Amino acid sequence: MSDPWTILRIIQWTIDYFKQKGFDTPRLDAEVIIAHALGLKKIDLYLQFERLLQEDELAHVKTLIKRRINHEPVAYLTGKKEFWSREFVIDENVFIPRPDTEIVVEQVLEQVKKRGWQDNKLLGFEACLGSGCLAITLCCELPQLTMQAIEISPKAIEIAKKNAEKFGVVERLNIVKGDVFRLKTKDQRPTSGSQGHGVDGSQDQCQETSASAALRSFCPPFDFLIANPPYIALSEKDQLPQSVRGHEPHLALFADNEGLAFYPKIAEFAKNYLRDDGFVAVEIGEQQGRAVKDIFESADLHHVMVKKDYAGKERVVIGNRESLIVNR
Repeated sequence: MSDPWTILRIIQWTIDYFKQKGFDTPRLDAEVIIAHALGLKKIDLYLQFERLLQEDELAHVKTLIKRRINHEPVAYLTGKKEFWSREFVIDENVFIPRPDTEIVVEQVLEQVKKRGWQDNKLLGFEACLGSGCLAITLCCELPQLTMQAIEISPKAIEIAKKNAEKFGVVERLNIVKGDVFRLKTKDQRPTSGSQGHGVDGSQDQCQETSASAALRSFCPPFDFLIANPPYIALSEKDQLPQSVRGHEPHLALFADNEGLAFYPKIAEFAKNYLRDDGFVAVEIGEQQGRAVKDIFESADLHHVMVKKDYAGKERVVIGNRESLIVNR
């Protein structure tokens, strides 16, 4: 007769199994998956390690283990991912937030502080919204901020809306369904009040409109623009882990022109729709700093800077609309 399946036994068995399969974090993966399947916190697994599993619990755990063995990311198995100490709703329709992307949040908050905008009513814009982790985090950190965003995937918009509701920022996030490449970039910034911050709150929030009506739903000029666009070259696809190339949405991963296709459009949009002292901050691949800096400077953005992440890799490029002196 085989030993009964206790919580401790299934943890140990799963860790060993994941090690055999060559997973980088077998213990963490096992603990997160099993805790999720049983509706427990990780610490509770060891407080209840002698508890016997019910048949349905064991079946659920085994189903998740099989999915993980097929390299499905843990975030998709649990339906959640932490970003900036907040737990975001995630599914297979959105790119999984990475810790590296938090550098974008840090840089925006730093630029807002350096400009003395902490108490100003602000209006930001995000291209390629995805799960909404960037825009929503900034809304949570800056209570005076309203964000407007564009996203091409209807299913990603659904996830972003769920996150906006979860964190109580629905009224400050206006989402437009559309293609970044179809946004007009002719300078149509309002001439009256163009030096003021923010919006008057008269627009409907979290709405969806067609791409052709996108700019009518926005209220430029913006104080800042952010983006974490697709930036992986198609030629690099086979170099990615199976969990990424086999499960995360390719629409959110890959871009033409060696991964640089989105940056000229973002730079042009920033030049035309930022307020005079506004700035743009975008995430980049670790080898793209020089190329994106050149793209921004060619679009006549000023004081362009490349910022590194905590691993010392180039991660964010920042540009300013006008040649204004801002402490770096």
